[in-house]
Amino acid sequence: MANLIVTGAGSGIGYYMAEQLLRDGNRVAVLDQNTEELKEMSERYPGQMLYFTCDVREEAEVCFCAGRALEALAKCLDLEYKRWGITFHLFHPPLTRTASAAQLPVPGEFMASPERVGQGLARRIYSGKFVICHSRLQAFQMKLCYLWPRAMGRLLCRMTERAAKL
Repeated sequence: MANLIVTGAGSGIGYYMAEQLLRDGNRVAVLDQNTEELKEMSERYPGQMLYFTCDVREEAEVCFCAGRALEALAKCLDLEYKRWGITFHLFHPPLTRTASAAQLPVPGEFMASPERVGQGLARRIYSGKFVICHSRLQAFQMKLCYLWPRAMGRLLCRMTERAAKL
């Protein structure tokens, strides 16, 4: 049994990820503004879960920079704390049907289910990988985006424009 922290667990990906981790017998601390759902989950898993009210959202304008900063911080913390058996990982979800993605001009069929993504991330938490994706396909797509970011960005823009015309 591991001790894990999930931020943004009041809904969407984080909620389903925390729920799967609890089902798997882990002890989980969760943080979010929406604690009503978390209170109910805590009652279903007594002694396994703590929840805290906390605003963990990023502003859209700084999302890319903050993401890169978090990646660098996680790498440094992983190296620093490895000797004590504490690991840090990046979870890389795909574009998902959540409240935060609702305002994006992307067709719904391009987005994944938050339940499927959260459960997939939770199942792969012990993979030993630094970057954790919810599926093998998404891990492959992420690698393509890291290798060829501009080409993949152009491809996704064209696909979105084509779908918007339908």
